[in-house]
Amino acid sequence: MPLPSSGTVTVVDLFCGPGGLSTGFAQACEELELDMELVAINHDETAIETHQANHPDARQLNTKVEGPEPSN
Repeated sequence: MPLPSSGTVTVVDLFCGPGGLSTGFAQACEELELDMELVAINHDETAIETHQANHPDARQLNTKVEGPEPSN
């Protein structure tokens, strides 16, 4: 699948923890001059709080990965 040359990339970080994967995606998107919409999911409240501190612009979901329903 080719990378978009412009626009917004949606990234979902499952089992997000403190957000190392999110940081890597953010750096890659910056290097490629792409905007990033970040959604982070973890069932652990502490992990979500830590991710929120590290990635305040992300949408954090404190739920099991099987829980969220896709939006239309």
